[in-house]
Amino acid sequence: MYKLFKGIPTKPILIIAPLMLIVSLGLHYQSQYKSCTEQATLRAQLHTHLKNNVKQTVPLADIMPFAWDQAFVLQNYKPDRKIRGCPFGWDWTEEHRNKLIDQNLLTIIFFTLNKKRVTFVEFSNQNISFDSVEKEIPLTAESAYFEVELKDAVNKSVLLRQVGS
Repeated sequence: MYKLFKGIPTKPILIIAPLMLIVSLGLHYQSQYKSCTEQATLRAQLHTHLKNNVKQTVPLADIMPFAWDQAFVLQNYKPDRKIRGCPFGWDWTEEHRNKLIDQNLLTIIFFTLNKKRVTFVEFSNQNISFDSVEKEIPLTAESAYFEVELKDAVNKSVLLRQVGS
């Protein structure tokens, strides 16, 4: 058996080092994977539900599958800091997200419960846009009712008008 240093065999090191690298990378990307796939799932779920309910009034609470008491709609969102994209095609790339930001096409809905952030969902204004929603005024589950209109039949984009409860 080859020895790296006096008394230390090299074969176990050749096995342990790659395993440590794999475990550390797995731990590093685990939370990012969860966040990225959650974003993609929530966005798809929201868009699909809205496309299937054109010309109807839809309560936002029925679409979002988690507990929340307030939602804030931020249209044409421009973050203070650079937002990283998701690697490996898990969700939007950094380049795609920055393009939406530069073109004023990024909308984010932040959901809170007892004044603590639960999650958020981000999407392009080209797919889902809001009419008559003020960003400073939080929506409650009781007030977040929207009339869904088809904005673009080709791209299946929708426009949401707040109608109250």
